Amino acid sequence: RPRMSRETLRQYGYRTTTGWAGIMMAILKPRISVRGEDRSDPSQPILIVSNHQGEFDIPILLLCIRRPLGFIAKRELARIPLVGKWMEIIGCLFVDRQNASAAQDIIRRGVEALKTGDSLAIFPEGTRSDGPEMRRFKVGFARMAIRAGAVILPVAINHTYKMKARGSYRIQPADVTVMIGDPIPMDAYGEKDALRLTRDVEASIRAQLELD
Repeated sequence: RPRMSRETLRQYGYRTTTGWAGIMMAILKPRISVRGEDRSDPSQPILIVSNHQGEFDIPILLLCIRRPLGFIAKRELARIPLVGKWMEIIGCLFVDRQNASAAQDIIRRGVEALKTGDSLAIFPEGTRSDGPEMRRFKVGFARMAIRAGAVILPVAINHTYKMKARGSYRIQPADVTVMIGDPIPMDAYGEKDALRLTRDVEASIRAQLELD
C-alpha cells in the first residue's frame, strides 16, 4: 500500500486531534467564545503566539484557530505513549529545556518549518501562569519569526486557569474567551529588533487579557 504524503498525514492528524479536542471540550463543557476568527489568511503560514493559563490551552487553540497547527512543546510530552506520536504527526517541535543549546536548535527548526509552509504555535512564557497574570515572554519566538519572515498572530486566552487549578484533580466549566489579534508582519523588524518585537507582541496580548 502506498505511503501517505507528509501533507496528507498531517491533515489526517489534524482532523483526528481536533476531533479529540472537540470530544474533550464537550465532556468538560467550558463556554468558549472566540473573537477575531477572520484575522488571518488560511493560505499563509503563521506563528501563533499565545499566553498560557491552563492545562487545556492546547485543545482550545486547536478548536479555535481552524488550521493544521504544530506546537513548540517540551520534550517530556514526546515520551507520552500515543500522545507524543500524534504530536509528531501534526508537526510539533520538541525542545529539551535541560539542554543549553536547545534554544538555538528550536529556532532553526522552527524557521525551517515556517519556510516550508507549516504553521506553528508557541507559549513564550515558558510555563503556565495558572492565573490571570501573564509572565514576561522569552525572546526566541521573535528571532524565529524574523528569520523566517513569518507573520505572527497574537492570541490572548482568558480564564482557562479556572477550569483546573495546578495540583488539583477537580475540573469545572468556565467562561473562556479567545481573542485573536491583528496579524503582525515582519516588515518593520530586523535581526536587531527581536526584543522590541517580543515586547510589542507581549503588549498586544496583555491588552486583551481580562484580569479578574
